[in-house]
Amino acid sequence: MYIKIFPAIKNAGQSGRANLHHWCLRVMGDRGQRPNAVIGWSGGDDPMAEIALQFPDKETAVAAAEKIGLPYYVAVGTGMTERRVEGKNYAENFSSLRHRPWTH
Repeated sequence: MYIKIFPAIKNAGQSGRANLHHWCLRVMGDRGQRPNAVIGWSGGDDPMAEIALQFPDKETAVAAAEKIGLPYYVAVGTGMTERRVEGKNYAENFSSLRHRPWTH
């Protein structure tokens, strides 16, 4: 078992950037998941695999991982990048000063 520390990422149904300014600590199990023979659902018998904690910064998450005593690694580069917003309005679609050609 080991601990993975990573910045929060937004899910597919989230368009905003709220609640992304924290770090997550997740205990990764060695056993993995396997299909249940009766129902067909995938599951496992490792209760530690369900542990997921949130911290305000990376240093606090690393301190918690060291306190738990399991090996850990910090995943960098998986967080949100800075968003570039271009100001647009409907009239720019028909402007003669367009830099890109009109496409359909």
